Amino acid sequence: MGRDNLVNYLKIEGKSEGTIQTYENSIKELLSKSEINEDDIRKFIFSLAKYKPATRIVKLSALKKFLKANNININIELPKIKMDDNRRKYKEIEINKETINDNEKMIAIILMLGYGLRVSEVINLEWNDIDFEKNIFKIKGKGGNYYFFHLNEKLKELLESVENKDGKVIKMTRQALWYFLKRKFNTFPHELRANFITKVGKRNFTEAVKLARHKNPQTTMRYIIEKIEEQKETIDELVNSLLNKNT
Repeated sequence: MGRDNLVNYLKIEGKSEGTIQTYENSIKELLSKSEINEDDIRKFIFSLAKYKPATRIVKLSALKKFLKANNININIELPKIKMDDNRRKYKEIEINKETINDNEKMIAIILMLGYGLRVSEVINLEWNDIDFEKNIFKIKGKGGNYYFFHLNEKLKELLESVENKDGKVIKMTRQALWYFLKRKFNTFPHELRANFITKVGKRNFTEAVKLARHKNPQTTMRYIIEKIEEQKETIDELVNSLLNKNT
């Protein structure tokens, strides 16, 4: 019952299937129990110490949703977890087309690295979502909202070269795509999206917010704000040039 309440609650909130699965996996040790008491929750909270801050935040968020969905009140103060660095980690990613002898994998990479799509959006893209005549395609994003994108000519050529155009464009599972990226490039789907947002954001922040489809611009900002030492060269150059003109 606890799991069903959590899933229904998240669906009402408009969470995607991928997000729901992440929340379920984050508290699977609690969902496996027929009854849950405060000791179980306390043990779960203490177990967070072995995880990195980002994972702790996801697990704690899943726990909060679970408690709210099942109307469970506890006399335990939930911890507040802070990231050491609130920026999204930027990782320069270079993809060499020659090393990928598989159009399906290349298409998936382009959609994440060239369009900033989430992995759930990539694996759920269907052939009937693509209009080859108008050069546009649509994806179903968070909250069930649809978004339309320009179909790049080179991507179009790759798509047209695929023989089986039934059902989903990417036949790989979410797990298979994760494994491929980790094994081949030592990266993950969200790092490709983060790479895209960072590159676009440094050129045009407004455009980055639109393409990332973040409701809150602060979310986009996490990908773009540079550390102080990374700002030094640009700021010194601008300020020094201004002062030199006025001396």
